[in-house]
Amino acid sequence: MENQRESPMQQRKKRRVVLFPLPLQGHINPMLQLANILYGKGLSITVIHTNFNSPNTSNYPHFDFCSIPDGLLEVGASTSDVIALVTLLNVNCVVPFRDCLAKLLSNVEEESIACLITDAVCHFTQAVADSLKLPRIVLRTSSISSFLAFAATSLLHEKGFFPIKATCRPHVVRTLQNDLSGSVLTFYRIPQENEWLREKFLREIETEPEALASFSMEIQSESSMRRRVILFPLPLQGHITPMLQLASILHNKGLSITVIHTNFNSPNSVNYPHFDFHSIPDGLSEAVVSVADAVAVMTQVNDNCVEPFRDCLSKLLSNVEEEPIACLITDAMLHFTQSVADSLKLPRIVLRTSNISSFLVFAGTPLLYEKGYLPIKVFRDALAQS
Repeated sequence: MENQRESPMQQRKKRRVVLFPLPLQGHINPMLQLANILYGKGLSITVIHTNFNSPNTSNYPHFDFCSIPDGLLEVGASTSDVIALVTLLNVNCVVPFRDCLAKLLSNVEEESIACLITDAVCHFTQAVADSLKLPRIVLRTSSISSFLAFAATSLLHEKGFFPIKATCRPHVVRTLQNDLSGSVLTFYRIPQENEWLREKFLREIETEPEALASFSMEIQSESSMRRRVILFPLPLQGHITPMLQLASILHNKGLSITVIHTNFNSPNSVNYPHFDFHSIPDGLSEAVVSVADAVAVMTQVNDNCVEPFRDCLSKLLSNVEEEPIACLITDAMLHFTQSVADSLKLPRIVLRTSNISSFLVFAGTPLLYEKGYLPIKVFRDALAQS
């Protein structure tokens, strides 16, 4: 039987790609996922990695792995100090990385190396790639919102929004970044009669790293009575969980906690026996609930919950025998709660459950439109040609 002829594609030499991830799990995983995609397209894969936090090679028997010394373990490097780790990596790995890459390039009998792919944070690899005349591709493992925040940074500096000022938005008194999963807590309009609350909040943020804890204690110190905080989360799990985490922090600082929640996707009160829970009707349709449409849920909650929420809050405010209510904390997406809080003369705090990069994107969006970066040109041009 005659041998089948090889196609032109089969006759071409197979190509290899070399990848180098930052040795942090949130960077290693996306790099290896990319490697799997490239392998599925017919490319051979070599992964250069540090001794510190090296990937489990047994999970990827189809890849070649090359380990290089990094000097991180000798100085007690830890993933808890990311900046120090990245700095040391970019200093210590230049020579070992160049030697490893040069050795790989000298051994290309059947598989020439197409390019080098490195993490964006490993900036030293560009000089190494240039010296070896090897194309380098950068993988950014952060989300698109982070990328847009980086793109907007220079514009925000140019317009004077950085460093962030209290006047960035007319209705924002102060913004702080706390350590609750990168959430941003924004203190909104406060009635004039509660000016003392505003001043103490601002003073503590500027002078104390534990601003949220200090704020909680200062609220209590204004009165000999115990104080209560009311929280109202958006009924989606990614919003409920951070709100209840915040509630636990405040409870540990001595505040009593009441959680108002919708009937839909209500939290399990059994898990929080130290909180008071009050359910309100939400009027969510089965159609919206069944398809798990987050935008539709948010829209209907803002439309349907105004009266039930006001009634529940009024009832709680009328029953403050031993524990006056210090403030209301609601999810940023529940915008209707501001007018309700204003009508009842209750200070409102907003919890943004998105990370800080998303907040910076929101702040920079008008500038990006103004400069023509939004809509993103690539998508805009593609739409124009379609």
